[in-house]
Amino acid sequence: MHHRNKVRFGQLGRDMFDLRFLSKEDAENEILARKHRVYELVRQHGGSSEGWSQEHLELLKTLNDEVATLSEYVEGGHYPLPHPGHPRSRRDALSSEYPAGSWLHTGLQAALGGSGVGAVFTPPEFYRQAIDLLAPQSVALASGIRVIRTERDQLVIPHLLADQAAAWVNEGATIGASDPNAEQVTATPRKLAALTQLTNELINDSDPPVLDVFGQQLLRSLALKFDLGVYEGSGTPPEIRGLRNVAGTQQVSMGTNGGTPTNLDQFADAIGLLEQENATATAIVMHPRTWKTLIKIKEQTGSTKPVLQESAGSAGQGIERSIYGIPVYLSSQLSITETQGTATNASSAYVYEADEVIAVIRQEVQIEVDRSALFQQDSSMVRAIMRADVVVPNPKAVVRIAGLLP
Repeated sequence: MHHRNKVRFGQLGRDMFDLRFLSKEDAENEILARKHRVYELVRQHGGSSEGWSQEHLELLKTLNDEVATLSEYVEGGHYPLPHPGHPRSRRDALSSEYPAGSWLHTGLQAALGGSGVGAVFTPPEFYRQAIDLLAPQSVALASGIRVIRTERDQLVIPHLLADQAAAWVNEGATIGASDPNAEQVTATPRKLAALTQLTNELINDSDPPVLDVFGQQLLRSLALKFDLGVYEGSGTPPEIRGLRNVAGTQQVSMGTNGGTPTNLDQFADAIGLLEQENATATAIVMHPRTWKTLIKIKEQTGSTKPVLQESAGSAGQGIERSIYGIPVYLSSQLSITETQGTATNASSAYVYEADEVIAVIRQEVQIEVDRSALFQQDSSMVRAIMRADVVVPNPKAVVRIAGLLP
């Protein structure tokens, strides 16, 4: 892909440099610096689309163009932005005519007059797709589950229950037909939300910007609750149905009253169950308490070397977070108070093929600031919302290891 070799940094007091000699980390830092500069300009103008000088409009467009170029360099993406010199009205230059892939449009459209008193707040790292911000915070998304975006209230996903029948046929003989054996799985995205109140003095005077901090905090709050829903959601509206409560999944038990793992046999059994169903284990999710137990298991009695340590060196060497080469993800959202027989402190681990677990996103993460609701208190409300569901078209691609004790 062709990249422009040089980007001008005059507005930030920088000299021009050659992108070919720029590290990825430096490029990412340059991107963030430009985004912070844009939000400084927005705060300087009080979130209004009026009163912007031509110089500042041109600066915004230049910063947008530079972010697009640097992002293209870092991610190999493509941002078809209009040329900075393209004539527009002041509001059009900052809103509707910018492509949907433009972070400037996404982050500033409402803040500069697109939606009245409800100004959309977007953290500096928010660009392209909002769900990408949630991914590092969410264990479920980080594990590689498939994401499908929809604009519908419900999404029907077809699922074949069995392959078509095949048979050897003589020359000229009739080929027998077989009806497909299939079912439909319906996803109903439901709302996940968080709300907080901030004084306008705190918003205007804080450094670093408090909205940036609270934006990340709200994202983390949504991510943790989303994970809880993905793995243990009851399915009773408005809560989504998690893997624990999906009918037809497979299970490995630690015993009638649960048990503390002394080896990795239960995980081997789970992997084998998936293989029997033509599924491949690509992710293992467990509570950190379970991982703490597993990394203490030694190769043999009297040894100090953990069984999960790959190298033949001393126990002081690191342990890779994987079991049988399958990545392990830890979530503190998993319950450690499940009941297994007489035990009331049990937990579960999930071994699954991530492609067979689907997150259906109806509304990307949206963080909004409303300065009108608490006008008399000179305060603002900050709200985060997403709409999502999780479905498992092939439940046999998920194995729950139940009854894990510390």
